[in-house]
Amino acid sequence: MTARAYRTGLRIGAALALSVFATGTSSVAARAQNVVDQTERSQDVAVSSSPRGPFGAFAELSYSSVRQDDSVAHPANTGTGGVRLGLMVAVPDANAVVLPSLTVERSSGTGSNPFATTEATGTVLGGDLSAAIALTPHVRMYLGAGAAAGTQEVVFNDADTSLTDIRRISARAGFGVDIYKGDEATVAISNMLEFARLHADYAPQNSVDASQATSLANSLKITGTWDVTDATTLNASASFVHLFVAEPLAGENPLDENYGVISVGASHELSPQFSIYGNAGVVVGGIRQGSVTARLGIATYF
Repeated sequence: MTARAYRTGLRIGAALALSVFATGTSSVAARAQNVVDQTERSQDVAVSSSPRGPFGAFAELSYSSVRQDDSVAHPANTGTGGVRLGLMVAVPDANAVVLPSLTVERSSGTGSNPFATTEATGTVLGGDLSAAIALTPHVRMYLGAGAAAGTQEVVFNDADTSLTDIRRISARAGFGVDIYKGDEATVAISNMLEFARLHADYAPQNSVDASQATSLANSLKITGTWDVTDATTLNASASFVHLFVAEPLAGENPLDENYGVISVGASHELSPQFSIYGNAGVVVGGIRQGSVTARLGIATYF
């Protein structure tokens, strides 16, 4: 396999696998986004078996918006922007690609409860480690773990301010299988199971000192990629997400247990060393909340 083909494999992996680290703020809307992002984890990293061991780095901007349905009691709306920096490291002896990354996110949102209206802003720093291992030329295994910590400031009735300390951990595992692989197009099915736990420590004036939310989500996904040219690749995917466990924070509405995610994306190789990529996704079939996401990044390879 040529060095360019190896880099192309990493380029496709960047376009399909690089996703913002879910923050895990204490608002239910932002936590809904965490579950949405589970479907965009490293499920489709293209792993090469070349004896070369390239190294890559990437920088990514992201934005997500979550809006709860008006039928939900006291709906919340949240917007989140983030910057993610990371590495792509090939491990040829293990037929694997490893992606460590760091993300800083800033979120803001509005909501209410039976006693007050709320405005919230939060900042979270997160880290994530993903790996994709090629078991055969058409079968891959995915592993990953992440952690995040930060604070959220909530203003009640435009007057009283309360600070919340946030911590989140997650772990995931899954597999992917190519069901069709042609010269220019590939269709793959992947499945990812992720456990996540969010812990919130509230300010002393709150009626509850602390609370935690737990989720166990499974995402079944079909992805198609098309090499339009030697430099440009398009991709589209459809996912079905089921939450086996969806325990919310104290006083918050539970998340949808079943919904779908549709996403489209593209990547373009500017040169043998640089490529750009982006994707956008939307939740479909959700009853309690809707969500849209967008990401744009640049990657370089050595």
